[in-house]
Amino acid sequence: MRNKEAVKKLLGLLKDYRKIIALIIACLLISTGLNMCIPLLNRGIMDYGFIGGDKELLIKQVICSLLIYMIIAVIDIIKRKETGRYICEYTIFFIGTVV
Repeated sequence: MRNKEAVKKLLGLLKDYRKIIALIIACLLISTGLNMCIPLLNRGIMDYGFIGGDKELLIKQVICSLLIYMIIAVIDIIKRKETGRYICEYTIFFIGTVV
């Protein structure tokens, strides 16, 4: 089997799972973007909150960090749920074809 034929066959198999794949990719992109914001917030917390003494900014940035961590946790739950559902369906399909 040639590479082009293998890719076409693989894409044909994945056709039924377009929405799930798109959801997982979107979750990964959002999660990555949020994870990139964390060091910036931490820098602000250290520089302006602790060292600068701005307690109001410190509280706002800590709350913002907590919200970002909560959003990332929810996104991880969604990814695991969708990935787990796919693995379960594939396992049932595989067992059904073997038996």
